[in-house]
Amino acid sequence: MKSEIKKLDACLREVNIEVDQETVKTKLDEVYAEISKKAKVPGFRPGTAPRQILEKHHNQLAHEELLKTLIPQAYDESLKEKNLFSYGPPEISDVSLNNNVLKFKAKVEVRPEMNLSSYKGIKIKRKEPEVKEEEIEEQIKALAKDRERENDISDNLARSLGYKTLDEFKEFLRKQLFLKSQEESYHDAFNQIIEQLLKDNPVDAPRVLVERQLERRQQETSYRLKAYGQKQEEIETKLKELKPQLEQACQRETKIFLLLEEISKKENLKVKDASLVTQRAVEFLFENAKWG
Repeated sequence: MKSEIKKLDACLREVNIEVDQETVKTKLDEVYAEISKKAKVPGFRPGTAPRQILEKHHNQLAHEELLKTLIPQAYDESLKEKNLFSYGPPEISDVSLNNNVLKFKAKVEVRPEMNLSSYKGIKIKRKEPEVKEEEIEEQIKALAKDRERENDISDNLARSLGYKTLDEFKEFLRKQLFLKSQEESYHDAFNQIIEQLLKDNPVDAPRVLVERQLERRQQETSYRLKAYGQKQEEIETKLKELKPQLEQACQRETKIFLLLEEISKKENLKVKDASLVTQRAVEFLFENAKWG
């Protein structure tokens, strides 16, 4: 078997494949052997009809079965040989079978080539989590107003919320607001890392991956709008309006996924579950970041 790879763009490849006579003949013999077991040929019991008789009656079926089994097999072997990872099924064209030589083309989207130039030591401006006393006071005033107890910012308000004293309730609020600030601080640092990673390592997103992600996002949006009571026509109009925005977001998410996956691969990061590969890569980036 021979195969040649033609690069059409960053992610799209055309694979020209030729399967030799010996391989085709062996596979065709197997196909006719299977046909012989099941085919009904006048004057012969199943499995006893000569090959030339089978060819006369079932030539088209044999060639269809040959192509059905040999094309996927040859395609898979070619990608493995060329060390290509494909996303989605190939687009098969230009199929020809002459003198027991099979030729065809397969167009397929593959993992883009990535030469990571910079991902260790990304600079992060640290945003320390903090809680200001005025935030706590604003929360308490809002709660008092909601409960129509504007003049009762006291232990009575705290007790109505399940706390012994106002100070105890304030301490609870302080911890909650600190956790919220801590989470915001993490997301801020994460966004800094991702922005720098994308800037330093441009990568193309395979169309098929973007489309899969877009379909998921559209389904999620559709379910959410439906839960809010919107009609199907309104949902479809909204999805149409949102499509460019969602597609852009999916492009970005796909690029991030590919870069994190490549970092995990390059650094040989070990995970127990394959779904945690990108999470482990993020942890690695945080561990090797330069904090300022």
